[in-house]
Amino acid sequence: MKRPNRKRINPAAVATRMLVRAEVAERRYVRGVQNLFDHIQGEYLALADMRMDSGIHKKTPWLAALEIRILALVRSAGEKLFDRMAIEVVAASAWAIKDTLPAITLADTGFSAQMAVFREANLSLLDEAFREYAGAVRVVFESPSAIGATVSQLQELLKQAGVGTRARAELIARDQTLKFNGQLAKARQVAAGVLKYTWVTSRDERVRATHKALDRRVFHWGEPTPIGYEPGQDYQCRCVAVPVLDHLDNKA
Repeated sequence: MKRPNRKRINPAAVATRMLVRAEVAERRYVRGVQNLFDHIQGEYLALADMRMDSGIHKKTPWLAALEIRILALVRSAGEKLFDRMAIEVVAASAWAIKDTLPAITLADTGFSAQMAVFREANLSLLDEAFREYAGAVRVVFESPSAIGATVSQLQELLKQAGVGTRARAELIARDQTLKFNGQLAKARQVAAGVLKYTWVTSRDERVRATHKALDRRVFHWGEPTPIGYEPGQDYQCRCVAVPVLDHLDNKA
């Protein structure tokens, strides 16, 4: 395994490299999930408009049939969105550490099996969110206030019902991208023989105080941290683990 000519690591600079392209993948994933939700909501409202005269407030087979079709769509679209995000994050991770670590392929890390489990967990979260949305929509459509309502009025009823699936799906996409990026970084570093990492925050106003207190602290991989999580694994955590290379340098 060929080792690159390494320069002295600037943790903040490396952290920026690790985040910049991963954030691009995150934004694309979030946009994809937003578009999926908007498409599904549009299908509900369009079909509701066509079925207005048949009594939308009653339990009708067309609503159940649409739910089945939409949940199948969530699964197929979710798979494509996750796979695209994963490819982009894997490429971003390799680019971020290309000057600091040996060339570590995904096969070298043994991460593929873990990625499959992570993928399924991510799809389950999206499926759960949209199942809850389908249930909330059914309650709205079957309520007496939906009788004779127009599409725009139904849309307002959905807002009043507090259906927050779009925001929840966005949070799932953002959180899962950050977790995937953090787990992949750990797998690459451990596979390269890195024993320790420097915790680096994104250093902006959104950083939690508990995470800020860990900035620039060095931990061993597998060592418990004061917050109980490694970088990127807490909810919506944008912190990254920058490899400490003294162990590798001493072996060189």
